[in-house]
Amino acid sequence: MQFIFDNFAIIWFCVAFWVFGISTFTHYRNKRNGLYFEEPTPETIIYSESYASGRSHKSSKTKLGGASNCLKVIITPTHLFLRPLFPLIILGPHFDLIHVIPLSKITDIEKSIGFITGGLDIVYLNEEMEKAQFTIMSRRQTDLNAVLTKAKEEHTQ
Repeated sequence: MQFIFDNFAIIWFCVAFWVFGISTFTHYRNKRNGLYFEEPTPETIIYSESYASGRSHKSSKTKLGGASNCLKVIITPTHLFLRPLFPLIILGPHFDLIHVIPLSKITDIEKSIGFITGGLDIVYLNEEMEKAQFTIMSRRQTDLNAVLTKAKEEHTQ
């Protein structure tokens, strides 16, 4: 135990350097593999929220994991963008949290009733044209529901 106290600064620096190195490597690997997207221009954004929560329903791991108050939700007239905030974006691919969903692919939007808080269940067709589901818990739930429903209706007309 005395060793840790005597060398605390060195140990702390080594751990911090290791965490920073792994995070940087994972971030650039995900970026190289095309898992990140460019945010839309501010002129095209009709809704934006930076501290929402959400989870994918792809597997039991993604249902249990998810983003808690660190999910960015952006709605444009044609797309719904979902991604975790930095530095948690490096975990986005592992928990299926990075999505660009065309509004034309959304098949259903419904309110879900949860144990503590409800959410907004979004059912959509993924790239393989299979049904997928994502739940968003927003601080502005009614605004999100209204904007997303209106944008989807306008896009499908």
